[in-house]
Amino acid sequence: MIIRTLPILTLLILFSGLRLFAQTDSDSLNNPFEAEISLIGESHGDFIVLRWAPSTPGAWSYLNKVGYVVERTTFSGEADFDPASYQRLSVSPILPLALNEWEAVVNDGGDQALSAIAAQALYGEGFNSKGAKIFDIADEYSNRYSFSLLAADLSSITAEALGLRYVDRSVQKDQHYIYRVYPSLASVNYKIDTAYLVIQNLDARPIQQPVISEAYGSEYQISLSWDKVIHESLFSAYIIGIPTIA
Repeated sequence: MIIRTLPILTLLILFSGLRLFAQTDSDSLNNPFEAEISLIGESHGDFIVLRWAPSTPGAWSYLNKVGYVVERTTFSGEADFDPASYQRLSVSPILPLALNEWEAVVNDGGDQALSAIAAQALYGEGFNSKGAKIFDIADEYSNRYSFSLLAADLSSITAEALGLRYVDRSVQKDQHYIYRVYPSLASVNYKIDTAYLVIQNLDARPIQQPVISEAYGSEYQISLSWDKVIHESLFSAYIIGIPTIA
């Protein structure tokens, strides 16, 4: 269970949508020279949103340099599937924005704080490093990766600026598609698996709401709890708010 305590409460709001921060915790983390790309999607009828993330800090750093290739093919059944039918969705590999392009995103993008965190994680000279020891450097490296992925989960604008999101608008309603995402250039040091996603382009579904399972009240505070297992695949973070009462 997850427990949160606050002075007064009555409304729970969520950060949801396409989230990958926790999903990158995979078996590849135990293999220093192997990594995966997690890929998820959300259909809206008129378009499909794709979100992906690498499973290790090393793969993230490498892919920030070479970029991602996103391809798509239609799918009606295994008998009709042609592996040679994949088509690239972008002319060039998808990369994070260059340093000079982040200023506009941070100032005008609508998610200033999250975009600023991501820009600092990508290009900042320091990121909470305590010293020059190898463990401190590794810890800073991991922090850059983790904060970037979390910021991408919480902000679609930031995810796109980080090169971790793509909106496919050349789709037909009700059609099944297979997407794949892979590095534009194979790494000498990493084996990075290609990610695949099969999705049908249906109308958008309502966002699922978090369920508060228990609430405890006292004179000065209310404590809430909700089931971690049920919610961890749906939400990356929560906002607990107080509604305005006229």
